[in-house]
Amino acid sequence: RVVHMPCALCRRHDGSCRCTLGFYFDQTQGQCAQCDPGMTSADDRLSCIPCGATEYTPSVGLCIECAEGKVPTASGGDCTTCPAGTTSAGGNCVPCATGQYSQGGFCIECAEGKVPTASGGDCASCPPGQTSRNGTCVCAANHYNRSFGHIFCFEQDYFVDAILNDEYTTARVQDDSGLLCLECPRCVSCNAGTEPVLVPGF
Repeated sequence: RVVHMPCALCRRHDGSCRCTLGFYFDQTQGQCAQCDPGMTSADDRLSCIPCGATEYTPSVGLCIECAEGKVPTASGGDCTTCPAGTTSAGGNCVPCATGQYSQGGFCIECAEGKVPTASGGDCASCPPGQTSRNGTCVCAANHYNRSFGHIFCFEQDYFVDAILNDEYTTARVQDDSGLLCLECPRCVSCNAGTEPVLVPGF
């Protein structure tokens, strides 16, 4: 709906009608007409121009910056909070950085040992034996990925009775647990997220 303002109510400049902020001079009607939401008056008050990409109009013609984590609505008359996993940048909602989640449009780093959920609105703990790195769960220090097979240490030549000792039994129970990351035995060195490396002497 176009709202008109009689020229008599406008501020005059050099004897001509100069519309107030948020209005432009409608030459057809000979009156000032109100700019649409998300727009403000051009300097000459003869047309309306869009507010900035990050701005909205809470009142007629007044362009105001949306708060951090919010972007202008399609109409430009209000701001809306960015969805989970995103924040505001240049008038658009953009993904948070790796390893971050968001609440109310603010990106927050997940605590150690946690990674963002699929929605990006919270953090979830990594499974046992794992820790977080670059937004994903990896095997923690002193643990190795079971894809390297079952690692068992022998300090002497292999013999069948060796598989009956307590160390092997403990390792086998762990292996059968279904965990992705298993505890590193004493004959290998395991740094977080890396391959197990044989310790000198074995």
